[in-house]
Amino acid sequence: LRSPLMRNAAYLTINEGIGAVFGLAFWILAARLLVATEVGIGTAIIGIGVLLSAVAQFGFPTALIRYVPQAGPRTAAFVDTALLLGLGLSLVVSGVFLAGTGLWSPGLAPSLATPVQGLVFLVFVTGWTVFVILDAALIGIGAAGRVLQRGAVTNVLKLGLLVPFLLVAGCWQSHVLEVPRDAAPFDAGPLDPRTLCMRTGGTWLEGPCCP
Repeated sequence: LRSPLMRNAAYLTINEGIGAVFGLAFWILAARLLVATEVGIGTAIIGIGVLLSAVAQFGFPTALIRYVPQAGPRTAAFVDTALLLGLGLSLVVSGVFLAGTGLWSPGLAPSLATPVQGLVFLVFVTGWTVFVILDAALIGIGAAGRVLQRGAVTNVLKLGLLVPFLLVAGCWQSHVLEVPRDAAPFDAGPLDPRTLCMRTGGTWLEGPCCP
């Protein structure tokens, strides 16, 4: 691994392996905590978000890997331009998708109907675009080790925050927005706060929870 090329390749290979292992664990845990319909909807939304992000990237990652090593003092400006353009395109394509969800993806419309759900989707698409462009820039300057570090941290956080997210999202959606159980686009299954309330005598976080 004395060659920078081989070292970068090794870092990226390890990063892909870590992502695969944690991704498998994430979906196994999600499948155990959620019903099949919710897992399917979540997978579809994530897939569409990644597709829209790929459109918004507009080839910038490939251009960065190709030209950043030769950019010299213009590297920062090159990367900043790619990030700004990618961010803007992400907002445009995801905004267009949200505006016409009922037309070209009616099955997902209830899960992206509220402003908060739309905002989360926008953040996901733009965040994915930014991560991919930054990773490409790091690869271009020969710092794939940073990509491995970022990947390891985000994968651990993704898996570790799944259960708390289900708890918070379920309680927030059922009590702050007062969404009926049979109409809620998100249900935390066995971790649904309403289910937990019934198991704990109608209290949640030391306060009344269940109707």
